[in-house]
Amino acid sequence: MKKKLITLNNVDDFIVDNRLLVSKEMILQPTVKDYLKNKGVSLEYSSNKEDIFKKAEEILKNDFKIDDSCLIEKIIAKLKGVIKNEY
Repeated sequence: MKKKLITLNNVDDFIVDNRLLVSKEMILQPTVKDYLKNKGVSLEYSSNKEDIFKKAEEILKNDFKIDDSCLIEKIIAKLKGVIKNEY
């Protein structure tokens, strides 16, 4: 399985609500960890992709106040497609 290198150039693409959800498919450069610490971004480690989708659903419901289950399912399906193509 191909791993995704997280660098200073792309780390901001992965930060949501001052959190970075790190999967086992990701490699963080040491400078990224320092950058995140200085910005006050919390790291949350996930053991598998399904944890990421559960976390995404939680963010959609709690942070974005989306309660339409059909819309949430469509967004999660789209994320699964993006992640499948990335990794």
